[in-house]
Amino acid sequence: RAVAPIKAMCMQSATTALRSIGEQLNPCECIRDRIAREIVDDAPAALNRGVVVRPGVDAELDELREIAYQGKDYLMKVQQREIEATGIPSLKIGYNNVFGYYIEVTNTHKAKVPQEWIRKQTLVNAERYITQELKEYEKKILVGDSATNVMAGNATTLPMTLDEMIYHARCVVRATARALVVADMPFGSYQVNGDDAMRSAIRLMKEALVEAVKLEGGREIAPTIARLTAAGIPVMGHLGLTPQSVNQLGGYGLRAKEEAEAQRLIDDALALEQAGCFAIVLEKIPAPLAEKVSKTLTIPTIGIGAGAGTDGQVLVVNDMLGLNSGFRPKFLRLYADLAPVVDQAFRCYISDVKASAFPTPAESY
Repeated sequence: RAVAPIKAMCMQSATTALRSIGEQLNPCECIRDRIAREIVDDAPAALNRGVVVRPGVDAELDELREIAYQGKDYLMKVQQREIEATGIPSLKIGYNNVFGYYIEVTNTHKAKVPQEWIRKQTLVNAERYITQELKEYEKKILVGDSATNVMAGNATTLPMTLDEMIYHARCVVRATARALVVADMPFGSYQVNGDDAMRSAIRLMKEALVEAVKLEGGREIAPTIARLTAAGIPVMGHLGLTPQSVNQLGGYGLRAKEEAEAQRLIDDALALEQAGCFAIVLEKIPAPLAEKVSKTLTIPTIGIGAGAGTDGQVLVVNDMLGLNSGFRPKFLRLYADLAPVVDQAFRCYISDVKASAFPTPAESY
């Protein structure tokens, strides 16, 4: 706002130099008007504090803001909308650690349930369903010990320490408003005994503020999982290719190809569900087996290299963005190829510095 009167004063001056300055001053009226129209008064200096853009500017942002700050009200609106759409007055939305948010319908009204709803649980007097909208609402972010590969450059996930995992997980938690954050328990933090596992899980929950932990293994760790869940710590399981056991497995190849190992995996999945897991990751196993396990269990499955028959999918962020140029397994789909872009940026920077082309006077104080 101060530029416009300064420009006017310069243009009215009898001094040629001042008039020249006035001609170069741009009051940026379009940008100024847009800021006044779209940015809140006294906006915070840090964007991550939120409430910078005014309501009504962007419908998607308004929806995300409503979910972040008024999650209960948002769910009540969804519930009321579904009541009106289905004609089921007693319909209600609930949540549990088994499959997250669900819609509960009494047996009296189950004939009115839309075909696209997915039945997940049958009770004595009611049935519980999940919908695509509720699944989107409860998108999960999984903080994996693969951070030691993609962030620290280690060849395996084994070097990841509990302190490092707490650091990475805490960074993710700070950046999320409504996602369920699940942290891998690193190798050595739960294998020794149940007391070690309990201490490690409590540190992740208290220091990183994650909402669940993930353990690799089958029936051999079921007692540990049962103890954690009994203490109120939600646990996600992990079967198939378990990277923390890479030395025992002999590499990162496809698992459960043979009938005996496939049956062991099914038995392990049932044991983990019985122990209290709310979901299980299935990594690098045949797609038909993953689908069979998913249909056998009542808890959700998350696949990585396990076909499309699981309830959800996960990929390592750095892999899907193409930042690891030497890693191209069959199951990975590149949603971007950023490694060449980053490489070229560094090459240009080095070239400019060597040629004294950076910084220029315009980039100096």
